Amino acid sequence: THKIYVLQQNGESGCYEESNYNVTVEADVRADVIEDAVVHCEYFILPPLVSLDSGYYTEPDGKGERLYAGQLILEREQTIYVYAVSNASSCTDQSQFTVTYQDCSIPKGISPNGDGFNDSWDLSKHGVLDVIIYNRWGLEVYARKNGYTNQWAGQDKSGKPLASGTYFYVINTFLGRREGWVQLNY
Repeated sequence: THKIYVLQQNGESGCYEESNYNVTVEADVRADVIEDAVVHCEYFILPPLVSLDSGYYTEPDGKGERLYAGQLILEREQTIYVYAVSNASSCTDQSQFTVTYQDCSIPKGISPNGDGFNDSWDLSKHGVLDVIIYNRWGLEVYARKNGYTNQWAGQDKSGKPLASGTYFYVINTFLGRREGWVQLNY
């Protein structure tokens, strides 16, 4: 806050009047600007905001669901608004960005032979919640619930190696259900 003094001449008499007033200068309110993100085979986590007076929201003007730094975005495509407000002056600013997930290709084969290449079915970047693997007759031979990264290396439910061949899978990711096949070769 600054005090401004004004000295004004009063007519032709040569007398002066003095007045003063306070001026408060506040910094501009600026919402953080985040670039649109196209995410392929990984997660998008909301980054920390630089401006302490900013917040993430699902709708414009600070409305909708409040989101937080570190939160995982789970929608296939979502526009997120960064809304900033100054409590002292009620000035606001807003920016927005869109997060779009692209499907990842699921590996079509594994060869658990100990050579260090494709020894397990690596889905660590796919956000897999659970996986079920079936043989060609439709019998469930392997399942993993509550998160999967790369635990299947051609074994059945009891840990014994399965025969080489084509197996079928159903996986649930945070983006939805996927089905397909995977080839097992030793």
